[in-house]
Amino acid sequence: MLPGASGLAELTVLGQHQIRHLLEGLSPLDEAMDFILLDTGAGLGKRVTDFLTAARQAIVITTPEPHAITDAYALIKVLRGLGGETQLLLVVNMAANQREARLIADKMRFAAKEFLDYDLKYLGFVPEDPSVPRAVRRQVDVMTHYGRSRAAEEIKQLAGRLAQLQVETGGGTGLVGLIRRLHGRLVKGKP
Repeated sequence: MLPGASGLAELTVLGQHQIRHLLEGLSPLDEAMDFILLDTGAGLGKRVTDFLTAARQAIVITTPEPHAITDAYALIKVLRGLGGETQLLLVVNMAANQREARLIADKMRFAAKEFLDYDLKYLGFVPEDPSVPRAVRRQVDVMTHYGRSRAAEEIKQLAGRLAQLQVETGGGTGLVGLIRRLHGRLVKGKP
């Protein structure tokens, strides 16, 4: 797991030799990892959209609150407008139950299809669960410390569904491919 903002600006100033050296250093990690998760945080800033358009898949997470749904849809709209090939997956977080999550997902999928001509894939949901705020207060992860909670069980289900998805592999895969694509976008957009 990599925090999205960490070291991003520095990629724009690296020369070809430095990028090649970075990629050579990272390439052994490609064989050791199945997935790379980048937490970009919320928002539509350039750093977020650069990361998301460089990724092969992006998980858009919303909650049942109207402002969160609106923000998630706005992100989907912006990403589609940028014309990238990123596969977008939807997760509804903090849903009261599966029915509420499915209702939100169905509305978002309809809007994406109707107004953006995009088939948004629903990956699943994480229920509202008291173990999550408990874990946050204790500064521990839910999966290890509350592994039998409803939230942890659904997260395991999400991970299983994510592992089953096929990802487009053209243009380089893994961490090295991501850094190459990201560097190319950052250098191209550099003032």
